[in-house]
Amino acid sequence: MEKLPAWVAALREDKELTARLGLRWLDEEEQTATHELWRSTWNQVPYDEDFHGRCAKRLETAIPVARGLTRHRRLGKSASSIVVVIDPDEPDVLWLSLSHAMPSLAWAVGGSTSDELAAALRYYGGSDAKGVDGFSRSDRLVKPIDVDDIEVIQNSVRGLELWIDDASWGSAFVDDPWTTVDTDAGMLVLSQVIGRVGEQDRGRRPSVSYRTLWSRSILTIEQHSFGLWVFAIKYDPAADRRAIEKLAGAELGSRLPPDLPVDIAASLMRGDSLTRESIRMRETSSLGPFDLAVRCAIDPGEASTIDTLRWAIDAWSGEDKIRSLADVLSANNHTSLLFEMAASTQDEELRAQLVHWLEPAPDQETEVES
Repeated sequence: MEKLPAWVAALREDKELTARLGLRWLDEEEQTATHELWRSTWNQVPYDEDFHGRCAKRLETAIPVARGLTRHRRLGKSASSIVVVIDPDEPDVLWLSLSHAMPSLAWAVGGSTSDELAAALRYYGGSDAKGVDGFSRSDRLVKPIDVDDIEVIQNSVRGLELWIDDASWGSAFVDDPWTTVDTDAGMLVLSQVIGRVGEQDRGRRPSVSYRTLWSRSILTIEQHSFGLWVFAIKYDPAADRRAIEKLAGAELGSRLPPDLPVDIAASLMRGDSLTRESIRMRETSSLGPFDLAVRCAIDPGEASTIDTLRWAIDAWSGEDKIRSLADVLSANNHTSLLFEMAASTQDEELRAQLVHWLEPAPDQETEVES
């Protein structure tokens, strides 16, 4: 086995503490096998070239030293294990891989002492499946994704993001319906549940929700107009700031919440993300219709969003982009703002269209059977 930091070597010799932490130290053959699994899996996972290369570089030098808890997806039963890792480039802390498919830059911080390692293992090894109102943190970000069918995103999560449980649910359910399903239910029961929990509520945005395998956080992916997808997250704070900044940086506009658990953060790394911070950094005078569509998606009911929409109605009343703004308002059901636009626009053709759209539907005469 590779030379270990002194405190890790002492931990390895402390069989009682090792057992309490639920760890098993890997021999050289197991280290090699683990490393090969990481490498072969990562070579099949599509990410942008720079991110993929950075993760591959870390994998090459990382040393897996111990294995902890293993968890299985509820439906597909694929396994993911906690693996304690030493990164020779950052040897002052241990790191925790939560899946052989997880990007290496998304390894959790395992700490620099036995107590810190125990705390990290407790956080990611907990089994409490809280309801949506039980978490202390929530956030939303927007991703422009050029797909029209939510099933494309579901297939990506199922096939590639093995740190996410595959027992998902649709917008017809405000909370996780799987908490009432027996974990040992047979395939007949599961097939019935799957058919029910995927339903969508016509009064809500189409969405699919998941729990992460380890932090048990909730990720909801909502479909919005204009190719926008909202990733809404609910979680309890984790001590992974160092890992989050490796993933997304610490610069204004690009950073993720520093207390985000890595098994949520890892699912946010494909493609560009627009955060509340990056949106607020834009000067109002530089906004266009797409920016306002993003604001409607990320903060649909906020007073600041309505104020910005009203500003645009006034500022763009004589410009071509007022028509695109009308599309944004219509797609987001801002009927009252469409009335305001109809009253103020200088575009007579648009005014006529708006008046037509906003006319109440004629009453339907009810036929009485004789």
